[in-house]
Amino acid sequence: MEAERWSDYVERYLNPDSTTPELREHLAQKPVFLPRNLRRIRKNQKGREQMDKEVCEGGKKSLEKEKMECMFKLNSYKMVYVFKSEDYMYRRTALMRAHQSHERVSTRLHKRFQAWVESWVKEHVTRDMNAETTKWLMGEGRDGLLPCTTTRHPEVLQYMNINKYRVKYGTPSKAP
Repeated sequence: MEAERWSDYVERYLNPDSTTPELREHLAQKPVFLPRNLRRIRKNQKGREQMDKEVCEGGKKSLEKEKMECMFKLNSYKMVYVFKSEDYMYRRTALMRAHQSHERVSTRLHKRFQAWVESWVKEHVTRDMNAETTKWLMGEGRDGLLPCTTTRHPEVLQYMNINKYRVKYGTPSKAP
């Protein structure tokens, strides 16, 4: 009897047309929502409207058939998505929320990495080593290298301060 109930469940899940017309009409008039989900839906409704508007404006994009496949495991009746099927799933507001949190996440991870680098430098690098590295980066104090001028240009990239080094080589002098 339980196996028959499982097969009925799977059949109804795979075939959504099996619902009665009365049930469809009732759900269309008054959908069933949990209060917490209804609050969340109303809160994110503004973001959805904006996303829908952007989709409508991007009319050049063609919609293809969905190619995602799912299967049921025979022994457990668990639904499994087929590996390397074409589509992907994400919540409608996920992209907007990712853009909003990107700066915060990036700066936090950068600070964490910089703290690790600084602790490693304290343990393994002496002041002389640090000075030699700076001289090397700026092209100073090295014999046998081509004459050059190195400039440091601080920039802000992805919410972080970075240094870009530009090297200009002089004309090599030819010895007679």
